[in-house]
Amino acid sequence: MISVIVTTYNNSEYISNCIESVIHQSFSDFEIIVVDDASTDNTKEILPIYCDHPKVKCYYLEKNRGVSYSRNLGASKAKGEWLCFVDGDDYINYTKLKSEWKYINSSNKDGVASNFQYVNSERYPWLNTSQTYDITIEQVAKRTLPYNSLYRNELIQKNHFEDLGGYDINLDLLEDWDFKIRYMSKYDLGLLNSVQNNYRIHSGGLSRKDDLSYLSALWYLYKKHASNDYGIYIKTTIYNLMSKYLGQLKSNSGKEYYKWKLKHWYLRVSKSF
Repeated sequence: MISVIVTTYNNSEYISNCIESVIHQSFSDFEIIVVDDASTDNTKEILPIYCDHPKVKCYYLEKNRGVSYSRNLGASKAKGEWLCFVDGDDYINYTKLKSEWKYINSSNKDGVASNFQYVNSERYPWLNTSQTYDITIEQVAKRTLPYNSLYRNELIQKNHFEDLGGYDINLDLLEDWDFKIRYMSKYDLGLLNSVQNNYRIHSGGLSRKDDLSYLSALWYLYKKHASNDYGIYIKTTIYNLMSKYLGQLKSNSGKEYYKWKLKHWYLRVSKSF
């Protein structure tokens, strides 16, 4: 069985679309675990509509704990041998689980990720659907698959997730990158190049938190991974990202502490090469 973990925080505008996209899968052997991370909008008024469904279970956190904690909680409640994580503002195609399950059973891979499309005023795919791609630890560490981005909503084995310790609860940004680095350093993930996932771009998304939080997460990841076998790729990527941000801030006199902090991190990373 596949357990689909849906995590949500203030996604009332999108959560119905997300859950219904999982309920109406062409694949039948699955369950849905919804974890609400103490939403302050009307998400809690919407969820009971779905929590009576035989395939859906809902859990409500009394205190906001972050996406990593929510995903780990959902995984701990899962009965399936396979896990798939979907954010409450995204949605999946009705053929996703069936297509990925078929791929798993016809390959020697430990897990699988499918192509996705960005959704805003327009829709465009992450990968060129006419090409073939392989996923490596180097690509994930460098975030070059095929550009500054990563695969999403992968289907993985629950025991592998537990073996890796789940998501790092110290991270609410770049937690996906951290988990994917750890996963790819130990397991082999296949890529199904058909669009099965839909990543919604909007102003309230977690990926749009302030820049200082983003840079703090980069620094945390640097300290966590820099000494590993693939650390040179991590250091190079973080160095390049920090260089980009430092350049953007040079002309902004209103963020002196911000610039000082970034320059401090930047120098520490540059001296490690």
